[in-house]
Amino acid sequence: MLAMLQNKNGTKIIIDDVGGTTGENVVVNTKVINNWQSGEYYYQYDIMITNNNDYDINSWQFKVVLPPNATMDSMWGANYINANGVVTLSNLDYNGTIKIGETLTIGGIFKSPTAGISLQVIDIITD
Repeated sequence: MLAMLQNKNGTKIIIDDVGGTTGENVVVNTKVINNWQSGEYYYQYDIMITNNNDYDINSWQFKVVLPPNATMDSMWGANYINANGVVTLSNLDYNGTIKIGETLTIGGIFKSPTAGISLQVIDIITD
């Protein structure tokens, strides 16, 4: 089951039963923590991955779909592949494990020639 809630600071995506595993529950929240204009509009995001399972996850990956004309400027705390408006993010060697009830925060800067960027998170995969 996939549920999506949007707010003015970002998009909250809740994934239940990922991969058909009963009780699997991973939440990814995005939040704008800074923004500025320097020719283009820049938005700095915190991206929080919360493990609400009853077990630790050992790796994670998900995709961020960018709105038209928006691009990723920089990213930290994750490996990434940026292609055609979709950024695939995955864990680094040191931050793949997210213990029960814990939240891991990574970050990035996204830019657009027009004001306002809302990120859409899809395809969350955990192990």
